[in-house]
Amino acid sequence: MATTKIQAEFIATNAISGTIIADNAITTVHIAQNAITDVQIPNNSIGAVQIALNTISGTQIAQNSVTTVQLANNSVNTLNIADDQVTAAKLASDAVVTASIVDLNVTTGKIANNAVTAAKIPDGSITATQIGANAVTLAKMASLARGSILIGNSAADVTALAIGSNDYVLTSDGTDIAWEAVASGITNKTFGTSSIMIGDSTTGTINAANYNTGVGIDVFAALTSGDNNVAIGFAVLDACSVGTYNTGVGTSALSALVHGDSNTAVGDSALAVNTASYNTAVGKDALAANTSGASNVAIG
Repeated sequence: MATTKIQAEFIATNAISGTIIADNAITTVHIAQNAITDVQIPNNSIGAVQIALNTISGTQIAQNSVTTVQLANNSVNTLNIADDQVTAAKLASDAVVTASIVDLNVTTGKIANNAVTAAKIPDGSITATQIGANAVTLAKMASLARGSILIGNSAADVTALAIGSNDYVLTSDGTDIAWEAVASGITNKTFGTSSIMIGDSTTGTINAANYNTGVGIDVFAALTSGDNNVAIGFAVLDACSVGTYNTGVGTSALSALVHGDSNTAVGDSALAVNTASYNTAVGKDALAANTSGASNVAIG
């Protein structure tokens, strides 16, 4: 039987409806090129059951002739769409919803740069498994008050420790860290020219008193203007006021000397009651009873 083609000019507007056409009756051989336009097809009259698989090609449809009003609901399925034919230009705004996307099919290659903003991400949806190693940089972190530091708290969460007070130091109790005042240091005093005491700060009324060095409690307790003295130990040279060039090492060494000069006492209570000058005593209690004798030497 010969194939008969019906030209568009013989078909009245809206003359062909779905009720007149048997299922799968129209094939491509019955349709002339560009013969069917939107004026020949009533709205919503062609459904999937009226169209045989792969029977309509681009040559049968005039440009821009198939609009949404020509398509019945659910009439286009994946079998009717050639691969890679649905482009961004074919999608209406907001046409693709999450229900339209197969799980795990949106990969990084599908996402444009800077396309994902905070507004697109539900709260609590990003966990550690979604974040790559070293992906969280300082630029990604929220602002932190100047001087604050991040620490782990008792709940194993990260929290900010505010800056401490002036001169406070960071300390640890073995469990937590905190700011604390600096513990008081060693008592000391500087005076005159290049004179220093370590361990005590009480002296007489200083008037010059240059180049003296004292280490211990109650050293130089009465010093006013004596120069070039060395006192190491408890109460060494504690009565010395104006004496010069004296050296005492050991508890109470030269402890009674007020204005004698150039004495050397090394040992506990060496020259303890001495008030004279130019004596040398080395050893415990060496010349301990000497009061006014001068230029003596005792060792042992």
